[in-house]
Amino acid sequence: MNRKDALRKLQACLQMAASSNAHEQAAALRQARKLMEAYGLTEDDAASAEYVGVEAPTRQRKSAAMPEYLSRLAHVVGDNFACAIVLVQRGGSVSIEFVGKPIAAKLAGYAFTVLRRQLDQDAGRHIARVRRADARRRRRELFAQGWVIAVKVLLDPPPLCDEEAASARAFIRRQHGELAPVSPRQAEKPRGRRMMAAALEDVAAGYSAGQRARLNAGIEKHPAAEKVTQLSLAWG
Repeated sequence: MNRKDALRKLQACLQMAASSNAHEQAAALRQARKLMEAYGLTEDDAASAEYVGVEAPTRQRKSAAMPEYLSRLAHVVGDNFACAIVLVQRGGSVSIEFVGKPIAAKLAGYAFTVLRRQLDQDAGRHIARVRRADARRRRRELFAQGWVIAVKVLLDPPPLCDEEAASARAFIRRQHGELAPVSPRQAEKPRGRRMMAAALEDVAAGYSAGQRARLNAGIEKHPAAEKVTQLSLAWG
């Protein structure tokens, strides 16, 4: 029996240990201890064995340059599908890894990709006539902040429960080891009344566009997306 098989068996033993039958509980716990000792397993290993990581591209080239709005979008999507998130850098590209139960993680990766593309399109239209590079970036990020706020309001995702968070952390430790936190890049703060007024207009435009966000491909039909279908997010 290899470690993967032992993990499956340990999961079954721990489930049986929750039985109301005292004899079954005792037998299951004895078997679980034997497996844990023989294969160096922990209860965290058993819980995280059900979890997977699904990566979604960000179109960012360096993890240190991850804009704040994109980090917030990843957290909104992750919370909505009961997934933790990890920033993964392979070579020069950066992706978001959604860690959760298999179906939920796949749906989260899909939802993030669809929403990011729509955000990119909406933001691109918003700054189409802006010429200066610094102004384009600043106004794009302000627009994107409003867009993500609108999606968060529509989804209103709850945070991970303690059990889900613990299992996700165990999976992340098993796959990646201990990770250092990465701070996203903060948007440039507007200076002066005119810039402040323009910034508020950009955020408001983003919020308005974000209210029209759409997901498709029948994602709402899956039980893991039940929370999403109960909300006012439009489906294409």
